[in-house]
Amino acid sequence: MQMPTIRVDDEVYEWLKSRAEPFVDTPNSVLRRFSGLDPDEEQDETDEPEAEAARARPGELLDRREYDLPILKALVGLGGSAPAQVVVDDVGEIVLDRLTEKDLTRNKSGVVRWRNRVMWRRYQLVNAGLLRADSARGVWELTAAGWEAAQQDSG
Repeated sequence: MQMPTIRVDDEVYEWLKSRAEPFVDTPNSVLRRFSGLDPDEEQDETDEPEAEAARARPGELLDRREYDLPILKALVGLGGSAPAQVVVDDVGEIVLDRLTEKDLTRNKSGVVRWRNRVMWRRYQLVNAGLLRADSARGVWELTAAGWEAAQQDSG
């Protein structure tokens, strides 16, 4: 089935992005959710895979910002630059005692939630100027500001 193509302006696109769960939602899924076209997510959760994939409620997951400093510290420990999966694994060790039961489940795309959130926070740290945007593909790298931020929060 061929799907129609729609064009949206920058403001609408930003609205969609602000309501999307990274690596999970598409523009279509956001629009379906907000328009009420999807069935209520408060369904019977006896089927384990569906129960794991249900959208997390506020407070069920470690706050996204709680990953920022662990990402910076992991990169400092790795010399300032490392493959993404190495950084994600190191961050997992740093925050392990703070992860919730829901953080350890998989989202609708099958990615463990805390890993998904770490990968999304990398994007935010790039936008904040703490990680380099021009690193080699699959490599995360601190900027001078990232080094400084990690050092300031050491204690």
